Amino acid sequence: MTLTTKPVPLDVESYPNYFLVCVGEKSFEARGKNAKVDLADDLLDALRGPTYGFNSNRYDLLMLRYMLNGATVAELNRLSHDIIGAGHKRKELYERYDLNCGWVRFEHIDLIEPAPSVFVSLKKYGARMHAPAIVDLPYPPDTELTPAQMDEVLKYCQVDLELTAMLFEQIKPRLELRVLTSQWLSQSTGTPQMDLRSKSDPQIAEAVLFAKIRNAAYPRSMPRIVRCTLPDFIQFSNPDLNDLVTKLRCHRFDINHNNGQVIPPHWLTPVEIGKGVYRPGVGGLHSSETCQSITPKSGEQLVDCDVTSYYPSIILGGNLYPEHLGKPFIHAYRELYTQRVKAKQAGEKTKADGFKIVLNGCFGKMGSPYSYLYAPDKLLSVTLTGQLCLLMLIEALELAGIEVVSANTDGVVSLIGKGCVRRYRGVLKRWEADTGFNLETTRYASLHSRDVNNYLAVKMDGDTKGKGVFAETGLMKDPSGQIVPTAVKNYLVKGTPLKTTINRCKDIREFIYVRNCTGGAMWKNCHIGKTVRWVYVIDGEPMYSVKRGNKVALSDGSLPVMELGPVPETLDRAKYLAQAQKLLGEVGHDI
Repeated sequence: MTLTTKPVPLDVESYPNYFLVCVGEKSFEARGKNAKVDLADDLLDALRGPTYGFNSNRYDLLMLRYMLNGATVAELNRLSHDIIGAGHKRKELYERYDLNCGWVRFEHIDLIEPAPSVFVSLKKYGARMHAPAIVDLPYPPDTELTPAQMDEVLKYCQVDLELTAMLFEQIKPRLELRVLTSQWLSQSTGTPQMDLRSKSDPQIAEAVLFAKIRNAAYPRSMPRIVRCTLPDFIQFSNPDLNDLVTKLRCHRFDINHNNGQVIPPHWLTPVEIGKGVYRPGVGGLHSSETCQSITPKSGEQLVDCDVTSYYPSIILGGNLYPEHLGKPFIHAYRELYTQRVKAKQAGEKTKADGFKIVLNGCFGKMGSPYSYLYAPDKLLSVTLTGQLCLLMLIEALELAGIEVVSANTDGVVSLIGKGCVRRYRGVLKRWEADTGFNLETTRYASLHSRDVNNYLAVKMDGDTKGKGVFAETGLMKDPSGQIVPTAVKNYLVKGTPLKTTINRCKDIREFIYVRNCTGGAMWKNCHIGKTVRWVYVIDGEPMYSVKRGNKVALSDGSLPVMELGPVPETLDRAKYLAQAQKLLGEVGHDI
């Protein structure tokens, strides 16, 4: 199980009178309701792989199994309908269509799980990767196609293969990481290698823990209520905060039986410490700043301190293990944590990242009722411990005369006054001694926040850290006029006028916006697909939803760019400039 032999993309299309299999540059088809795909040697060799697809374990491979059993085009289309529209479970489909075909062994990777985002379509990934073309399925899947239309579907499928190939290259490091994790797991447990390449990060965590915990079992049932366990060292100077801790220890938290999640109590309201307002809950802690721009004055320091491996440290420090798994969980989890620390100290980044995936994935699966790791009481204990410990640090800093300007799940940003650096370090050391956690610090030259989820932090060397609107476009984020935050960043870091950045840019990708439109969108009476991307032009017009007839949000003055090209001569640069000026004001910077 490696990536040494380069796999090729695979895709399947099914219509009542047409069936198509594309594997790399090869295509195999059957035309006519009663036709069958010719199972020639070149097709069988291609299917044996190695190949990869998108959502292929749930669709393409099922279709191929039925095709290999000799199904006709019409029979394949009925299976396609049952997979997509009828909502049949995989086991039911295997039994109904006798899909247990074992005479061809697929060497295949499904990219949908190892890709980083959840519930994101291939077209949306294509838009995020700035694919040259984004094309919707040209005809509904129940259409009986003409020969010319069949040829068009073949061209469409080839475009989809290009998107799939782009995604494969983008996530190749993640796939290689999964191969190495499987090799390590096999060596450490003495078991055959598992194929982790088609698994998400949390699924890898499940697989690794299952292999290391003998006789792992599922929880007996979903609980109706849970209680949290909080460490004794959580203490505040403010009696109201100590009362909050006591109340949390005594409270019986209800469970939402629709999703297995903990329901926060109505009395868990925002907490005020110093000038800051902090919002605790059953997740992570967040401050409430808005429209904030901070640049330290002479003698001041702006410092971000983050807790190292926060949630894993809480799990191990609190001995928090799912009751149905017992202490073997903690023993296995501690071994994984120790291995990550060793790999990190040895500079083995890929290996360390693999252990990080497993450690964080285990925590996440504690909140999933579909996982054998499900333990909502332990997940609640971890998140509340994390929030309360951060509130302890915030209170200690404020009592020491150090202003906290921002806080998130595992970190606190402070503005340290002149001559207060030693005092600041003392507070951190006392907190580390009290809690047993470790802190890492980073100095900022400035911090510019629209809110806690949208900010730009400028480091001392001029490098930046962005979140939300200021995060770089990638597989985790839709393009949304990236030139706007880029112009703001260049202004804040280099002093470059907003207009200069916007007017000099000749890359159309920097100006693109992307949105999903259920049922597709129309522009000037032309259907442009379900995933739409556009730029703003002077003579542009809005797009409208085919399904609802309403205007697509933010699309006034748009020009669809489903195929990339040069920047239009009528690009409305003034509109992008106005957006940049607005964003600059929203981060508290005078224009």
